[in-house]
Amino acid sequence: MEEEEMEVDQPKQKVPIAINKARLDQVIANLRENRSVHALTVFVRIFRVALYEAASKDTSKPKGKRGTDMEREDDQLLYVEEGVIFHQLLTFALEELPLILKQILNIQEGTPIKELKNRRLEILLKVLFNHLLAFLQDVHDDTTLLYIFRHLPGYVEALFALKVYLRKYFLFVLERWTSSPNMRVKLRAFLFVRKIAQISDTSFLEAVIKRTYVTMVKSAREMSWRAFEGLIFMINGFVELLSIDIDTSYYLAFGFLRQLAMHTKAVLKQKTKETIHKVYNWQVLTSLRVWLKAVATYPKEEQLGGLLYPLVEVANTLLHLYLSLIHI
Repeated sequence: MEEEEMEVDQPKQKVPIAINKARLDQVIANLRENRSVHALTVFVRIFRVALYEAASKDTSKPKGKRGTDMEREDDQLLYVEEGVIFHQLLTFALEELPLILKQILNIQEGTPIKELKNRRLEILLKVLFNHLLAFLQDVHDDTTLLYIFRHLPGYVEALFALKVYLRKYFLFVLERWTSSPNMRVKLRAFLFVRKIAQISDTSFLEAVIKRTYVTMVKSAREMSWRAFEGLIFMINGFVELLSIDIDTSYYLAFGFLRQLAMHTKAVLKQKTKETIHKVYNWQVLTSLRVWLKAVATYPKEEQLGGLLYPLVEVANTLLHLYLSLIHI
């Protein structure tokens, strides 16, 4: 019996796709014109691959894995042919994509999106925000950081759909707000934090104010004349945040003042060198300065005026403990 020859279908070998300027121009033009989920998908895939390759060329950074965090297997076949397109990708992603994204998601400026019903869009946003944040965390020069911070607020409305990434961006920008000696970086970082606070609901606004206050006070461990200038700028910014919801601010301010009063009372019971240094430091002085500024800015009874008495009590206690504190 003759053996029948069996034809086995060989799998088609996929051909790698080169991403050059001409192809990127076509992708961007399609996204500008159609503003569709499909066009966004193509751009996000290219954006992810370009960021990965840019990071891979930097030998000081650990190599990551491609094809992770929800990307398609086809992304393995994309490669950037011309390195110059990276600047074009980043420029478009920061300057134009936020507005296009708002139109795709059908949201208005200043209106946060509560949830994403489209699973595909949710995955796309996760990939986009994840890789943009990874790139942002590797930026160390102020010029690039300023450029990114200038356009980052455009993504805030969409970030509300993914609270995990909203918190990650908020914490990263907040850290740069307190640590950067560059006043322009501090300003841009504050504008991002303020926009989040302005469109947040009460519960998230409370979390934003709390974290901003604690991070600012913790950053005041050591002080120099240059750092003091930045601290005054941050205090003014924080006091501005309090005006967004004065009732929430009153509740939080009362809690922080009570905490400061209890801390001071505990120190007075012992009055040792070690315990006194717990209240005689820049962090306590910063806390006191913050609430003095806040009550002076919003002095009416329906604002923060009701905090004047407990604030004066705390201030007097500290002033009697160390007369040198009168210079605050």
